[in-house]
Amino acid sequence: MVVNKIIKNFLKNFLMDRFFLKEEKGFTLIEVMVSIFVVIIGIAGVYSISSKIISDINLVNLRTTASFLAQEGIEIVKNIRDSNALMGGSWLDGLIDDDDDYKVYKADYRIDYPTNNLSTYDDSNLLISKDGFYSYNCSGGCDSTKFKRKIIIEKKPNDDEKIKVSVIVSWPYKGRTEQIKVEQNLYNLYGF
Repeated sequence: MVVNKIIKNFLKNFLMDRFFLKEEKGFTLIEVMVSIFVVIIGIAGVYSISSKIISDINLVNLRTTASFLAQEGIEIVKNIRDSNALMGGSWLDGLIDDDDDYKVYKADYRIDYPTNNLSTYDDSNLLISKDGFYSYNCSGGCDSTKFKRKIIIEKKPNDDEKIKVSVIVSWPYKGRTEQIKVEQNLYNLYGF
């Protein structure tokens, strides 16, 4: 028994403590390097996800603005139709120049707010005023935007009661062209 105790103490005190089982208070260099690597991987993952989220938020913001601009294009064409009715003219005045009832009439326009004037589409960018209004003709401190708005008005032959209005708002984004398209049929609600 005593011999076993001596052997255990010898192994514990001399061999194990000196060569194998040193009780250290601290970290080895490898442990520190592994923990730094794990922290760096975690930070890189968070950074990657956050930059993707910020990019997606920017695209959603641009799409929202484009959808509002497209809907505004439809509303301005409706305003021209309604103004024609109030003035006693044809509901198509200022919208189409259709002299031939035997062909499909289709034209590309741009439109200015607040004048509600249709002009031939020329692929130029919309401007934004300091008040936040988008237009092609702007006076006094307007900035160019990324957005282009094309309004397409189509009328079928011998159909004086309906036109199809399509509005396409496009903008460049990360090397490609994004676009929003809104379509609506407008009818002669006033009978003249």
